[in-house]
Amino acid sequence: MPIIDAQIHLWRKGIGTPPHQTAPYLLEDAIRDMDEAGVDGAIIHPPASWDPDSNEQAVEAVQAHPDRFRILAYPPLDRPESPDLIRCWKDRPGVLGFRFYFNKPENRNWPKIQSSSQPLRGLKMKMRATALLATGRGQNRLSK
Repeated sequence: MPIIDAQIHLWRKGIGTPPHQTAPYLLEDAIRDMDEAGVDGAIIHPPASWDPDSNEQAVEAVQAHPDRFRILAYPPLDRPESPDLIRCWKDRPGVLGFRFYFNKPENRNWPKIQSSSQPLRGLKMKMRATALLATGRGQNRLSK
């Protein structure tokens, strides 16, 4: 039976937030650590909140090791073109769905905004994509 790590982060720049390590974690690090631990594959959750280019790094990992990696992508929600980006993002290599994490002061209101206008729900239904919504500490619900 394959062993799959359900959540890893890969990033080249920025500083990881606790409880994550602060130094970048590269594809080579992940492959080494997975091999040492006997892990066959992993789902990459790009930490776009501290490395905006981590989605691209995740795609590169899938292209280099398509038998070992898949992605829960983290496309931007705060741009006018975001609905179009999200609509086509699932066509990228290895993308299983999306992970939206509302953990910073500048994005903590997005769930309320998104919920009231329902673009995420509509896109999810049209695309038949998995979407994981996670909130930061002290936020126990997305919206009412």
